[in-house]
Amino acid sequence: MGNLEVFYLIHSLSSKNQILDFLMIFGAEFLIYIAFCLAFYFSFKGNRQKKALLLTLIAIVIGYLTVKFIRLFVDIPRPMLAHNISPLIATPDSSSFPSSHTTTMAILTFSFLYYRSKAAIFLIIFLIWVGLSRIYVGVHYPLDILGGVVIGLLSVSLAVPLLEYLKKYSRSL
Repeated sequence: MGNLEVFYLIHSLSSKNQILDFLMIFGAEFLIYIAFCLAFYFSFKGNRQKKALLLTLIAIVIGYLTVKFIRLFVDIPRPMLAHNISPLIATPDSSSFPSSHTTTMAILTFSFLYYRSKAAIFLIIFLIWVGLSRIYVGVHYPLDILGGVVIGLLSVSLAVPLLEYLKKYSRSL
């Protein structure tokens, strides 16, 4: 199955069940805020979680810049524009690739996974929920979601040595 076929498979479930629509709209728009609140809450619970939150903040800058850079050269219209469908949420007509929501959730998830935080299990569930919901509501293709996850992973991978360097540099001052 290709990108478009998987998109239609998932998106075709929308507008058939009010509860599922509510859950997916919530996941597409608001779950990311709950995830950050959870991350901040857990950061008060232990040192690993504090480190994970700091790693998240550094990696988000890297991820944001990466998404912006990619969108300078890759302009894929969102599904609602390219295929004349009605999305369940309002969204800007910016490039579909990559999903910035998924990138942000992936950064949060991989940061907490890196430090083996107990919050990671919730964040993995939230990442899957956000990714699927962005397709379900009609604003992203599956490859946009995959691209967001990959950029999230790469951003955390780049942020780890940067964080280590900053720690080392701050000790030498």
